[in-house]
This record gives sequence, C-alpha cells and structure tokens, in this order.
Amino acid sequence: MSVNDLATIGPSLGFSPTLDNTKSMKYNYLYTPNANVASSGNGLTNNRPFDGVSDNQTAFSTIQNTGVGNACGQYKLGKYYDTTSNANLIVADTNSIVTKANLVAEFRPYYELKNNYMVWYDFAVIKLSHLFESLGKMGLVRSFDATLRLWVNTGTVCVTVESPALAGLNYSLTPANNSFSSTCPLLVNYIPSSATVGIPALTTSIVAGLYIAKPPSTSYSGGVNLSNSGVAHPLANCRLYYAQCTLDPEKAITYTNMNLNKKVIYRTFVSNQYNNIPKGGSFNQLINSGIVHPTGLLIVPLIGASTVGFGDSQWKSPFDTCPSTAGGGIGLTNLQVSVGGSNVLQSTLFYNYENFLEQVNLAEQLTSSDFGVSTGLINQEYWQWSKWYYVNVERSQAADKLKPRNINISFLNNSNVAIDCLVFIFYSDEFVINVETGMIDK
Repeated sequence: MSVNDLATIGPSLGFSPTLDNTKSMKYNYLYTPNANVASSGNGLTNNRPFDGVSDNQTAFSTIQNTGVGNACGQYKLGKYYDTTSNANLIVADTNSIVTKANLVAEFRPYYELKNNYMVWYDFAVIKLSHLFESLGKMGLVRSFDATLRLWVNTGTVCVTVESPALAGLNYSLTPANNSFSSTCPLLVNYIPSSATVGIPALTTSIVAGLYIAKPPSTSYSGGVNLSNSGVAHPLANCRLYYAQCTLDPEKAITYTNMNLNKKVIYRTFVSNQYNNIPKGGSFNQLINSGIVHPTGLLIVPLIGASTVGFGDSQWKSPFDTCPSTAGGGIGLTNLQVSVGGSNVLQSTLFYNYENFLEQVNLAEQLTSSDFGVSTGLINQEYWQWSKWYYVNVERSQAADKLKPRNINISFLNNSNVAIDCLVFIFYSDEFVINVETGMIDK
C-alpha cells in the first residue's frame, strides 16, 4: 500500500490510517517489574495509546520519547462505537440517532457492557486474493468448485496488574497465562491509574480474549469464566461475495477458446523459524533444500524467547505490536544468501535501508509488476526500528529456475540480545485451469 491507500481503503480492511509508532516502543527486561517504575508489560511493549497526543515528543524531558503514544492504537480503539456512556447520545439504546440494532444491521463495530463483562464486537472484510494469491491471478471462469479452510488464531490471556493504586502501575504475563498458540492478535492497552479513571485500585489481573461467534469456557485469575458473559456475535455466519460477470455470447466463446487451458502463475511461500541466536553470534544455515524457482527471501529478526523475560515468543505478547513491528531495531550484519551454491549478493552486506530499497527495486524490475514489492509505507525511520531484511533471489539462468536448488543464509547478530528469526522464502508456482469446467491440473 501507499500512504494514500492506507488512509482511504485501509480502514475497510481492518487497518488503521497510520502505522504503529516505533517511537512509543519500550523494553522491560525484568521478569518481575519494579513496583516503583511504571511498566507496560515484560519484554518489548508498544501498548500505550494515551501516553501523549502525538507520535513525537512534544515536551522537553531528560528521557527520549517521553509521553509518546501509539496513534495506531488510538485509531483502532476509536473505531468502536461506545454504546454504554455516550454523553452526546449519538449511539445509545434510547433517545439517540443510532442504536446497537442499527449498527449490527450495517456491520459496524461497537462496544458494550454485558453482565459486567466488557465486550467489543468487530467485523472483518478479507479479500481471498490476500490469503491465496492464486485466486487473484485466476481471472474469469465459468465455474469453480473449491473448499476453503481457514484456521483462525483465537485464545485468552491473563495479565497480572501490580500496584494499580500507585503511579508505578505494572503489567506482566507468564506463558501459563497465555493460551494463544501462535501470534497474539490482541493488544492489552496500558492505562495508568488516577483518582477518577484508569485501572481500579483493587484490580489484580485483566482477562482478555479474542474469539469467533462466542467466548468458550475459561478459568483464569481464580476462575474467571468469559462464557458467563452470555455474549454471542450478531453475525452468525461468514459470508462469501464474488463477482458475477455476463459476457456477450460471441465474446464468451472467444474468451473460452483462447483460455480453455489457462496457465495461472502465482507466488506462494514457505517459512522456517530459528531460535536463540546469541548476541554477537553468527548464523550459517541451510534453510531449504530443493526449492524450485525462488523469487525472494525475507528475514525477520525478533527478540528471542530466552531473552524476553517470561520465556515466551515476542509475537505471543499482548503488549507488543509484533508482527506489525519487529524486534526494536535488531541489526544483522555480514549478511549473505546463496542459491544453488552461488552467492546472490556481490559481497556480505552490513544491511541498511539503502540495501533494502535496492533489493525491493530489483524485485520490481526483474519480475512482473504483479510480483513487485512496494515500500510505500516503510520509510527509513520506521525500518531502522522495525527491520525486515529482504533479498531478491530471482536473478539466475532460466534453466536453473526449473531445477530444485538449496538456499543458505549467513549473518551476524549485531544486537545485545539473543534473537529468534523467521525466514520466508517466496517462490513462483503455477497450475492450469479449464475456464469452462473449473478443473485444475497442477
């Protein structure tokens, strides 16, 4: 996306009109937070939407980025209509312009308090071409029979709250209190205490979860069961929309004859994870053997599970905006990638933002525009503190692209923490579809 794309169509896809702010990141390496120092959570955090009124520091302080908040979090909170205490009576059950029933009819997200449980209802619009690039490349077909299976990551977290009556309010989490098996898609926002608002003085924990349809039975913080809320999502079923096109008979015959056996070329990926690469340590690994026609490689370094402080992965934290943001500026130096025994880079790189731009520009030039990589949202400041290492590996002889080849990567961990790395290999694939019957030959 470009910046304009994010501002215009981003909210329709569930995005904020701005990216998560890297200046609002904080890092707490202690297992047990200090009661005298306010902590947003253990590990890397970026969950302070109300720390300031700007993405930048607006007042002098001896500590850099004091008072900087995450505006992306503010926008995401603001998209939910509050139906419980709307003083302007725009949205309420009575004497208002819009009621909850009106919001449900239009699939608009809202918040309510039900049976003493705080509930946020949301609706997601997902383009199938974002999930499967092949569907976006297929074009017009007369019929198509397919089964779609989606595994959605749901779960519950129980955040411990310490010293809520003091200025040094602290959040923390242990692996036993996190049931997400992969990325934690929710963010528990840090809300400081005060005499009138914020976390109540007797609060000991926050139990939160993300579910489809309704919450399951849970037992956290002495037996908190979210199913007792009696909540059920107003949209009972998923809806699938697809375009219906009517062609003139002569055009339909011409299209069918020309594309009866249509080749569809698309991009997909495989991924690997490598854990506990020590600070200052080197990494040299065969990451895939026998892949055909690789086009790009992406390395995402994250703070290692052994370093975070609670023995869990960074992307499972409800305090961190990962994977929207990465490891807080972790650097990789002496980077080299080899495909089929041949080095892709002319020399080992101290990879910087200019190298990133060069690699994505090469991808746009050496492959079709559909496979190009856009960097419209990733400026230098954002990349410096949330680094993604992309290497274009498309360059090779045409005959080599059809042969299975090994991919090796090597680098040095130029950071003060142990890291985990996610490595994605993008490769080109294809199938032949009969546009008349929808049958696929792969």
